[in-house]
Amino acid sequence: MPRDISQYLINYSALARAGKLTELVGRENELERLIHIMLRSSKSNPVVVGPAGIGKTALIEGLISFISSDNAPDELRREVVGLDVARLMLDTKSEEEYAELTKQVMQRVIDSNHHQILYLKDVSFLVYVDTNPENKEPAKFLKLALLAGELSCIVETDTLHYVGYFEKDTAVMGHMQTLLLEEPDLNDSIQIVEGRKHTLEEHYGIKIPPETVKARSEERRVGKE
Repeated sequence: MPRDISQYLINYSALARAGKLTELVGRENELERLIHIMLRSSKSNPVVVGPAGIGKTALIEGLISFISSDNAPDELRREVVGLDVARLMLDTKSEEEYAELTKQVMQRVIDSNHHQILYLKDVSFLVYVDTNPENKEPAKFLKLALLAGELSCIVETDTLHYVGYFEKDTAVMGHMQTLLLEEPDLNDSIQIVEGRKHTLEEHYGIKIPPETVKARSEERRVGKE
């Protein structure tokens, strides 16, 4: 019985429409920059770069939520999907089988003729990273599709992987546009925490006074100086 390839794709647009993605608070300038990149006629594949915990995933999920909303221009209204790596690994017994199945899933996205955008959280699926040898063949496959203009993607990566691998691949970089995500300033930090305060209060069963948010944000900023 043939495999159902779609089961190995995570439909982030469907998750956004169901309200299951992280609500983006703040980062308006960065979101506008991502939208601008994706509307360009060339180098319209953004790669969001920054250290762990800085908010790369939240920013991209905010972008996906916008793309999936009625406010998005027609040019952006496409499905954003990602690879379900855990399921791919679970359903294959060897590195070769894993690589072959992964390429089949990627081909499904390519065959959509840009109606789907591939969201990559692991940069080794686009440029070969020697710590992920199982992705060597899929990376070659996907890179050729990108260079041929057959694929649209959004990538996130930490600074070390970007400098160590991504930035050195000039062919791939010719089709990508980098957005360096920096630490939010004090006002943005307060806005972000205020935006998520209700969720935290519900989860932990506590009440967070506004002065606590501001004091902690100022303390954090002083600690970085």
